[in-house]
Amino acid sequence: MNPDIPTPTKLKNGNSKKLSINIKRFGAMITRPRQVFTEINDENHKLADWKSPIIIVGLIIIVAGLLMVTNTTSTSSSQASSSSSGFSLDFSSLATGGMQGGGPMGMGGPNQTNNNAITIDESTATDTNGQATTSSSTLLSRVLSALGGLVSFLLTWLLLGSLINLLAISFGGQANTKMAIVFAAWTCVPLGVRALMQILYLFASGSSINAVGLSGFVPSTTTTGTVFLQKLLSQVDIYLIWQMVLLVFGLNLITKLDTKKSILVAVSTVVLVVLLKSLLGLGIDKLSNLSINSSILGSMIR
Repeated sequence: MNPDIPTPTKLKNGNSKKLSINIKRFGAMITRPRQVFTEINDENHKLADWKSPIIIVGLIIIVAGLLMVTNTTSTSSSQASSSSSGFSLDFSSLATGGMQGGGPMGMGGPNQTNNNAITIDESTATDTNGQATTSSSTLLSRVLSALGGLVSFLLTWLLLGSLINLLAISFGGQANTKMAIVFAAWTCVPLGVRALMQILYLFASGSSINAVGLSGFVPSTTTTGTVFLQKLLSQVDIYLIWQMVLLVFGLNLITKLDTKKSILVAVSTVVLVVLLKSLLGLGIDKLSNLSINSSILGSMIR
């Protein structure tokens, strides 16, 4: 048999290599980023692994989006249900006379009982319809939150890869679009760690983080400037600084720029990405006010 002819076994092994996820390298990216960048740079650029960070971080972000909306909606539904039940019980206990009827010793009881039964049936039907509407809204919120988080992550990755390549060329560095996209994918590892920390916080406290990043310092008003500032500061945290440091490491290798120019390119790239995402989030927030609840779409780009 000709060894050059691809057999089913060879095809299967080749496909498995393409779809493999390097979890070990993902963990090493947290503890030894320079070593990981050096290994990637020394490998064949055509076979450079960009799938592992994208798949792992994407899955973590999807899970975080689903859990955050589910927890918030479930808590609100439970509180609303408890309030409705308490009101029904208190209202039914307000009947005068002490017995089943409104008159003394139960006189006039049948009419009063029927009226109470009709009221309870109407309340039950209203609660059932409300629960069905809440379930439908919860499902939509969960899907939009997970989808929005994934789109935001992919947008960040592609913008980083494109901008660092263009800015590096403008500063006299070597151009390599393929490796720029690969290195940008690995610099998104802090985004996955951020989403994982949010999941752990949710399990520990039972509630999601309301004001992420530095957005808690912005007053909660609906003016255009305030909304834009909230979108902007919500992205500023320790994980963004971590990502910026990883970009400096990667730029030193793939563009051969010195440290000062690498820092300048990394900072400029991150600032541009944050501004573009903030403007996009502001636009989505304005559009959501026209037809769809802004609390759903407004949290998609953060």
